[in-house]
This record gives sequence, structure tokens and C-alpha cells, in this order.
Amino acid sequence: LHDGSGTARTAHGEVPVPVPAVLELTNGLPLVRVDVQGELLTPTGAAFLTTLGRFAPATTLLAERVGVACGTKEIPGRPNLLRVTLAKADVAPGAAAAFWDTDEVVVLEANVDDLTPEALGYVLERAATAGAIDAFIVPCTMKKGRPGHLVTLLASPADADRATAFLLRETSTFGVRRSRSDRAILRRASAEVATPWGPVRVKIGSLGAERPRLTVEFESCREIAERTGRPLHEVEREIQAHVRFSEATLAELALRLRS
Repeated sequence: LHDGSGTARTAHGEVPVPVPAVLELTNGLPLVRVDVQGELLTPTGAAFLTTLGRFAPATTLLAERVGVACGTKEIPGRPNLLRVTLAKADVAPGAAAAFWDTDEVVVLEANVDDLTPEALGYVLERAATAGAIDAFIVPCTMKKGRPGHLVTLLASPADADRATAFLLRETSTFGVRRSRSDRAILRRASAEVATPWGPVRVKIGSLGAERPRLTVEFESCREIAERTGRPLHEVEREIQAHVRFSEATLAELALRLRS
């Protein structure tokens, strides 16, 4: 972010540049001061950038689209232009191309030592309805040597408050720790595949140049096992082998993955 120097006239009188609103909005971010008398970064522009954007260090980019707009104010010694580039991060020389996508999740944690096994199971079952992407419980030893459990939920930033309220209501904790974490996710596709035992749901994950990861949905295997009366582990093994060696299945899922 760049801004000028000097002063600017506002509805509240003459104020120094950067103006107070810009300094407040960009608090904690690098702000480059250039030799221009007047504003280069307005409060409106700073609000857009700091609300909708996230600061990251400069990297090598592959430009896909470029947009340029001209302002009407004359700035001595430089054009009054705003340029925006839509680009993808380039891969460093010699590095492998990333075959995954990334997003951000909020990690919610609470320690409890007085919930029954039934209550803990209920929390896990209900977590998805409260906006949790994933939920798990790990045994731990708490203060005074008491056995307890660490309850952890993962939620999107948009659902973090709803998941926090759920933990505070449905467990005995008096506090929930919250932190943001970057996450790498395999690019994936799913389809329903015909087998001798009936249709099954299959998920494929891209591993780049390597053979993709193929997983048969557990619920499909359980339905077949219950319907046929065969042991679940035999059904899982036979369906995995059938799907994995079906070139037509792999080709169909690979097309879905690329699209």
C-alpha cells in the first residue's frame, strides 16, 4: 500500500496525509510513503483493501488478466493510474507443482473433564449441524491429574461463531480457544459407479503426476454388506479392487476432476 504526504482538505478541515482513517485501517500493515503531495490511498480504498483482501509477501506471479483505470487528478511526475492484476502464484524453479488447493479454517478447542461418554458422543454427532467441517476428541490429562478430553472442531471463518456457541452450550467448558490455520486440500471429484453388487459412491483425489487416490464411500459398502449379509471387510476389499482396476471408472473420474 502506498500513500503520499502533506495535507488533505476534508469535511472536517485540513488533516495530515495519511489521513487518520487510513492510518487506522492499515494499522499493522506495511505502508509505503512516496514523494507526492496529497492522498494516494483514500479511506474508501483502504477499507476495500483491508476488508476484502489479505496481506501476503510479494511472490512470482503468472498474470492472467490486467485492468487499468485512470483518475482525473493531475499528479506531478507520475501518471494517475490504478492497475489490478489477476494472477496465479508461479512455482519456483525446480519445485514440484502444487496439486492441492488451500483454504483457511478456524480451530476451536475446549478441555473438559466432567462429561459422560454419552455426552461426548452426542457432541461429535451434532457438531456438523453447528457448522463444523470436522470434529474429534482426544483423551488428555488435566490439572490435578484428572483424566479429561480435548474436544476440537474445525469450522470455516463464516461458521466459527456458530460452532463456538455450540461448544459453549453443549459442553461444560467455560472457554473455547480459537485460532486460524491454513489447510491444504486435495482436488477431488466424486461419482456413482456401477458394480456387480449395485451402485457405489467413489471419490478421487488428485496427486499430480502420480496415480490418483481412489476411495469408496463407506456408506455404500455398508449398505451392500447389510443387503447381502456378507462381512463388511470382504465387501470393502472386493469393491475397492473392482473399482481400482476399472479403467472406465478412472477415466470418468479423471474427467470430472479436470472439469
